[in-house]
Amino acid sequence: MKRQHIAVVVFLSLLGSLAYISTLQHDFVWDDNFQIVRNPFLHHDESVIQIFTTDVWGYTKPGQGGVSNYYRPLQMLCYRWISHAVGLDPFFFHLTNVILHVVVTLLCYLIYWYLTQTLVVAAFGASLFALHPIHTEAVAWIGALPELGCAIFMLLSFLIFLMSKVPGSSNTKARGQGFPKAWQSLTNHRRLLLGAGSLVSFSISLLWKEMALSLPVLVAAYQFVIPRRPQRVKERLFAAIQQSLPYVGVVVLYLIWRYQVLGFISRRQQAWELNPIEFIGNGLYLIAKYWIKLLLPLQLNSFHVFDSVRFFTDIRILSSIGFLVVIGVFLWKSFRVAPLACYLTSWVFLSLVPVLNIAGVGINVFAERYLYIPSFGFCLLLPLLVFKLGRQTKCSRFLAGASLVLLAIWYGSQTYSRNKVWKDDLTLYSQTVLDSPNSALIRNAYAQVLSSKKKDTEGAERQYWQAIELANRRHPKDLQQIANAYGGLGGIYAQRGQYEKALEVVEKGLATGNYPIETGIGYGLVLMHLGRLQEAATALQAIHEIYPNDELVLDALGVLALGRKELNRAMIYFKKAVKLVPDFASAHNNLGRTYMEMRRFTEALPHLQKAQSISPNDPVISTNLSMVLAGLGRPSEARQYLEHALKIAPDYQAARSLLKILR
Repeated sequence: MKRQHIAVVVFLSLLGSLAYISTLQHDFVWDDNFQIVRNPFLHHDESVIQIFTTDVWGYTKPGQGGVSNYYRPLQMLCYRWISHAVGLDPFFFHLTNVILHVVVTLLCYLIYWYLTQTLVVAAFGASLFALHPIHTEAVAWIGALPELGCAIFMLLSFLIFLMSKVPGSSNTKARGQGFPKAWQSLTNHRRLLLGAGSLVSFSISLLWKEMALSLPVLVAAYQFVIPRRPQRVKERLFAAIQQSLPYVGVVVLYLIWRYQVLGFISRRQQAWELNPIEFIGNGLYLIAKYWIKLLLPLQLNSFHVFDSVRFFTDIRILSSIGFLVVIGVFLWKSFRVAPLACYLTSWVFLSLVPVLNIAGVGINVFAERYLYIPSFGFCLLLPLLVFKLGRQTKCSRFLAGASLVLLAIWYGSQTYSRNKVWKDDLTLYSQTVLDSPNSALIRNAYAQVLSSKKKDTEGAERQYWQAIELANRRHPKDLQQIANAYGGLGGIYAQRGQYEKALEVVEKGLATGNYPIETGIGYGLVLMHLGRLQEAATALQAIHEIYPNDELVLDALGVLALGRKELNRAMIYFKKAVKLVPDFASAHNNLGRTYMEMRRFTEALPHLQKAQSISPNDPVISTNLSMVLAGLGRPSEARQYLEHALKIAPDYQAARSLLKILR
């Protein structure tokens, strides 16, 4: 038996690794570019205490309390450890996700085997978990690390809880057979240790993600649905409440700490409001959608647009209620005859409860990564029913296994195909804009990537205008995305030298009443180009007070200071910008210019070389670099960079004039 378990563990480890090995070559995408690349709290000279005393976006507004509902300090701590050990190499961040997914898969296998005492069923269930395509977002995206960390410690807590319940169990036949003798003869001392271990693991899971809040209910449900001995319903209910009380105590302590850190337990993050009836209706609709995605993982999408349901007569509500009634009947029927199947079905429902807080979960109300933990119940339920059905209809065990193998192969192919979408920002957004063409947020994100990565300003302009149109159609209007789109358009028009037009669209963004950083920066930069320096300084300083760690604002303020010949002040801004984002070409270039103004050519050279390596086709950077090289007495190298600048921009007068002097 021991050799069989080892073989299964090795097989599952390989399966979970191979399913996501292609992601090791992927880049940072989406929030990774902010939470990792531009997060000063990950720097070794910043206090680690900041990670535990703010939420995941707290670095944008240090010292200003909670910015969002996402209090996940262990996510940020893990990022910090990785960046300290190996730097900002996405390979190691993706490798961490893959390893954690394998660990979760093995924990699933241990719990499945505990619950069924059948190696084949447990192995099939864990294999389906390893390969289920609904997990691609959670594993392939670095930013979904909290799903994996939370799952590990939540499942570990549940496993330890189960271990403390082995003696006297009667929920499956021969319960206790095959378990280590130490498990079958637990002393009170060992039970206390296991109970404490379960609570510690649960506490850690809460610091990974809020979804762990469902564990006390899952523990109570297990005690109620699968009692240690035959009991009446009232006795079961009392035992369930009693068993969950220590976990509830941990939740209370967590909520107190969370309130102290954030200043709130949860706050609204959605523009639209729902009355209690609408809230219930949308909750039913969401649960049904999650179940359908588990059953049929088709049309997977990185950003599902959620349109709230307002009336119970809506076909979406009616069909959801019908679907849930069917599952409810299954729960009722299985409660007596198949308690394990009943519990696994309940697991899906109960573990989804934290993400049904529609007003507080964020802009993507329905997200595939939220199914990572709920799928634990589904992935064992499926093989359990398949093998049971095979026995009842006299089908061979081979056919039941073959059907599950085919399902696993289909899951694996879907996962492999879906992984490719998360390769980089351009791939992700170009696909997601096809999957969710009605999302203003995705249109804005795609436009930004088109402009910055592909230099396709015309395509970006079209996407921004479509985003504005879509955001205006929402009820209520999505003012945040309207303002973001106008800010993006302002940047495009400024690049073209159309500063008056840029100012016009940016002011439209500001008129929405929102003050997103993208629009505010665009406003300040356009004012700079128009020569309205004092107004630009006032606007940028206002943003800097709100977002002191934004590298674009710092760079713009540095440029203003440099223009006023406040060289020491400019240097402070530029140094902080390059510290926040080491690959920020503009800040390196401007810091080099500042040193050049001070005649400190030796210190200017590495920054301009860095800027040139990041943006080799920028004629301004190449020209600045040539000036420094000339100042250092290296005219031949200086001429090479000037010739390169003129090759890129033949009409660039500064480069042409300097080249004449050097010749």
